[in-house]
Amino acid sequence: GAGASEGDDDHDPVAVDRLLEPAGDEVSLVSSFSDLEKENSDPDEKECRRRQPQEDGRFYDDPLWYGKTLEEIRCATEGAKAEGNEASRGGDWKLANRYWKDALKGAEKLADAPLELALRLNLALGYTKREKPSKAHEHCDALFGARLLAAASPAQRSKAHYRRSEAFALAGDTSKAIASLRASLELDPGNAEVRRRL
Repeated sequence: GAGASEGDDDHDPVAVDRLLEPAGDEVSLVSSFSDLEKENSDPDEKECRRRQPQEDGRFYDDPLWYGKTLEEIRCATEGAKAEGNEASRGGDWKLANRYWKDALKGAEKLADAPLELALRLNLALGYTKREKPSKAHEHCDALFGARLLAAASPAQRSKAHYRRSEAFALAGDTSKAIASLRASLELDPGNAEVRRRL
């Protein structure tokens, strides 16, 4: 009876207090080490570590994929892209862009250049449809960056020039729009839509 319950549920208040007390030098050593680590850590290295999966294989660095594995991030990214495509078919370019921007963050997280290319082309179209040429240009400029350009097929590069021409035309810069159309046609000489626009 009484002997069995003594160590199970009842706690000796003195023993609990001792657990909460600092253990002398150990606390100061840990504190000093933690402070030293904070002082000497490279902010870029800390950011890189923060973006890596935790011990459980999940990422916690962005609300879009908080607690998700890479495979779950890939599924969510593909899902957002599909939702954006569906919204664009319905003519809701604002909603389409919202989904595509979320998908773009996922593609960047996954370092999936082909998916990022497709999403940036979609976003350039979406912003042109929303009459926001500067935003369209941001995505076109990213498409012509070395990393994405290296991953782009000639057809994708042609399409990027075409999207850029649409943004230039919307902004009223006819000469740059024509130059972009010519660059598009050079990469894809059989493109009837580009020929029609010239």
